[in-house]
Amino acid sequence: MFLIVCYLAIIFFPAVILFFEKTSAQYVETHFFNIRVVKIFFNTVMVGFLSSLLAVIMGVIAGYMFEMVKVPGKKIFFPICLMPLFIPPYISAIAWTKLLGSNGVINNAIMELFNLSQPLFAIYNPVGLIFVLSLSFFPFALVLTISGIRSLNFHLIEAARLTVRESKILRGIILPSLKPYIFAAFLLVFVLTMSSAAAPELLRVSVYALEVCVQFAAYNSLKNAMLISLPMIFFTVLLGFLLAKFLGKRPIINFTPGYRVMKKSESRSLRLFSFFFFSFTSFILLLPFTVLIRGVGTLGIFLAELKMSWPEIINSIFLAVLGASFTVIFALVICGGIIYLRRSALGKVLNITIFIPLAISGPIYALGLIKIFNASHFGIFFGTFIPLICLSILRFHPYLVRILVDAMRGIKKEITEAAYLVRANAYTRFCKIVVPLLKPFVLIAWFFCFLLIFQELSGGILLTPPGESTLAMRIEVLMHYGAYERVASLCLMEIFIPLFLLLLIFPFVKIKS
Repeated sequence: MFLIVCYLAIIFFPAVILFFEKTSAQYVETHFFNIRVVKIFFNTVMVGFLSSLLAVIMGVIAGYMFEMVKVPGKKIFFPICLMPLFIPPYISAIAWTKLLGSNGVINNAIMELFNLSQPLFAIYNPVGLIFVLSLSFFPFALVLTISGIRSLNFHLIEAARLTVRESKILRGIILPSLKPYIFAAFLLVFVLTMSSAAAPELLRVSVYALEVCVQFAAYNSLKNAMLISLPMIFFTVLLGFLLAKFLGKRPIINFTPGYRVMKKSESRSLRLFSFFFFSFTSFILLLPFTVLIRGVGTLGIFLAELKMSWPEIINSIFLAVLGASFTVIFALVICGGIIYLRRSALGKVLNITIFIPLAISGPIYALGLIKIFNASHFGIFFGTFIPLICLSILRFHPYLVRILVDAMRGIKKEITEAAYLVRANAYTRFCKIVVPLLKPFVLIAWFFCFLLIFQELSGGILLTPPGESTLAMRIEVLMHYGAYERVASLCLMEIFIPLFLLLLIFPFVKIKS
């Protein structure tokens, strides 16, 4: 019970503290119920809904093809489809503005080819934002779809293949069984789009997360920012509960090794469709990356910017390493509570509330932490990286908890029950048995958290200490000066550094069945 109370206090306090800002009824009516704020709210919901819908459609198709069809070139296509995980939405938005902007490469080529006076495509609108966000977040839908398919009863599918076509199996067995995963993927992407602020800023689309930052950073009004954030908190927390309901105890990443026993479909039409689908998708996903490489110009520009940005790189790596390490420790504690309280009502409450932090955006958590660390008792920590580390723990621990809990549930009960018979207490069983078996999964979770913190911008821009900066913030600053060669160099650094780290730790990730 004490663990549950402490956890709820930790995750809710920075957001709940926003309710205690003193405001008059007239002030609330003026700044909350005006037509502009209402339009921003509906604009945010529309962008989130359509981005999630498009991302889920792409993810479900790709996941089905990878798991159920013998795809030509799967070893090439699969890593490319996961590549958006290494490219944050704001970097993708920067690249697409150079392609589909008013003076973009694609628009200029079409205007010259067809002798047009106006650009054919426009990226600076909600449609452009939906396009960018759906491409950035569709790997989450892909991973959830793959996990859902791997959890199916393959004997049932193989028996059905003896009598009916693949299309009937898809409609009658696979899609109905995948409904919880599809809804969970939709809600997860919806939550991620709701909390995105950097990409909307670059594409000039007003959304709630961006408006919170604008009210605080541009107008220097903490009260307005807090007031505007309240409906977003209510709405996204509701999404968090829905996400918990649909996903439940289903794994986000399925580590079951036995799925390979099922024979994949060798239908000629499906294989041809999958090849063209993944070829087109890979082209769309690789296009921004090639634009960034071309935008750098020469190797000399890249090396010069690398030298100038060395302090920001060190700050980003230092913050990501510390934040990921503390977040993993925090997540392991919560995992222990979920596993050992799984049969009680408290365990069920903890398993549901773990999704709520995903629904609270970075700017909202940042505002709550600013108010906390501005208090006299915590003022000594303001101006350091401690608020940023706290932000990382609050925002990103749910991903790690779900990865580690899914791995814990795969540990054979006989191992822990044998330790229980020799009267080993819960702490000993967790530290001496569970944690060593979880080493590869802890490494995966740590790297994923490092990646998220390294790319963080929306909340970090409000909490970064004066005189300090990160790589993401340097990209944000240089974008406003039009130094595209330098911005492209920084974007490539933000992609290559986590990839280089992944290559270093990959040999140590050995998952055994």
